[in-house]
Amino acid sequence: MAKNPVDFTDQKIKERLDIWTALSEIFVNVEQTQEEFDQHLDIIARNVAPMGYSLESLNNIIVNEIGPLFIKNFSILNPLPETDFWTREQVETIMKQFRAQRNTLDGRAQRLFMKDPLKNPTVSRRWKGLQERLTKLGVTQT
Repeated sequence: MAKNPVDFTDQKIKERLDIWTALSEIFVNVEQTQEEFDQHLDIIARNVAPMGYSLESLNNIIVNEIGPLFIKNFSILNPLPETDFWTREQVETIMKQFRAQRNTLDGRAQRLFMKDPLKNPTVSRRWKGLQERLTKLGVTQT
C-alpha cells in the first residue's frame, strides 16, 4: 500500500521523484489525436518500465501519491492547466508544498477532499493504455 506523500521525508521524496515525474505526464491537460495519444504513452512506458515498479505499485502511486495532486490540472477552476509537462524540480516543489501543509487547515481540507484520479475519463484512459504498453515491455502485475 502506498504511503501518503504528506509523511514522506526529503530522502523519500528524492527517491520517488523519477517515478512521480514520469507518471505526472498522465495528467498533462492536452487534447490528443490517436497518434499523439499513442506516442505520448509510448514515451511514458519507455521511461517507466526500467524503473522496476509493478503495475500494482504504479497504480498505488497514481491513486495515492501523485494523482490526487496532479488531477487538479483537469479542474475547470484551474485557469492555466499544464499542457506540456512538469520538470523533476517542479514535481519536487509540488510534493514538498503539499507536505508542508499537512498541519494546516488548508492541508487537512485538501486531503479530505482529494479525488480518485482514475475517475477522470482522460486519466483512466491513459492509465489503461499505459498498463497495456508496460505489460508488453515486461512489467508484471505484482
